[in-house]
Amino acid sequence: MPDNELAVRYTKSTEVVAPSRDRFEQFVRDEVHSLTRHVRVLYPYADIDDVVNRTFSVAWRKFDQLQPDARAWLRGTARRVVANDQRGQRRWRALTERASQMIPDHPAPAPDEPASLELRIVSDAIDRLSESDRDVLLMCALEELDTDDLARILNIAPSAAKKRLSRARERLRNALAQPTDGGEGDA
Repeated sequence: MPDNELAVRYTKSTEVVAPSRDRFEQFVRDEVHSLTRHVRVLYPYADIDDVVNRTFSVAWRKFDQLQPDARAWLRGTARRVVANDQRGQRRWRALTERASQMIPDHPAPAPDEPASLELRIVSDAIDRLSESDRDVLLMCALEELDTDDLARILNIAPSAAKKRLSRARERLRNALAQPTDGGEGDA
């Protein structure tokens, strides 16, 4: 009856059937060595076990849609898993590069006392903001980015970047208006 089961499985029907765990486990046993060799040969720099596991994770979610010979599909999915990892690594490197450029090469001169107090008040207010508000404000203030540059970095529309910056500035104004827990004369 396996032929009948395949015929029923691959006919177009409106009912959704969860994949059989036993059939999927057999599928994994049949394909895991071939897929592992494929990943090891074509992507030796990748974390082979991770790529294979994530490929089979996608296969589990789409198991009811796979054709009887799914080897090519598995290999294509593994290629996309590796490509996604590479894109993520490039994004991470670009982000760390941008962050490293924000760090000054030389220490700032020692400020005078009144300026130091103002700097501490502003710094404390910025520290109380959310990380996303802090990032937006610091990118625009320290890096002198405009909203178009901010939008490209955050991968959002320029109008959204402008709104995000406006909201962050408003939250900073509110934070500056609130007294801190500095204990200066509070009794």
